[in-house]
Amino acid sequence: MDDSIPQVTYGPDFGPAVEWENFVLLEALQSSQGAIGPTVRGIAVEAGTRRVVIHACLAHRDETDVRELQDMASDLLYSLEFLCEPVPSVELSLYIGETVASWPGHMHRRLYLAAGRLD
Repeated sequence: MDDSIPQVTYGPDFGPAVEWENFVLLEALQSSQGAIGPTVRGIAVEAGTRRVVIHACLAHRDETDVRELQDMASDLLYSLEFLCEPVPSVELSLYIGETVASWPGHMHRRLYLAAGRLD
């Protein structure tokens, strides 16, 4: 059995910025466990160098889902505090509506889209 680790081929745009985005997206995914409630339509991550924004799209405001998303943002900040220097701020941006072009997270790295929401 061959136990060698597969070689990954990166695209021409791969570099430190994409590596940072991938890292933040992975940490956000870990932080999202249990945080995606029934009103959440989408979550996208904007991975700036000094500020990370979690863009959450909700069908309507649900306080339970909002608290879970706030916990997600706190968990992400907690992870980043141990894993990178300098530590960026982490913000939660809430949007009520659909995951269409007017959603501020539409053009950022998508972590979650509710089934049937592929626009």
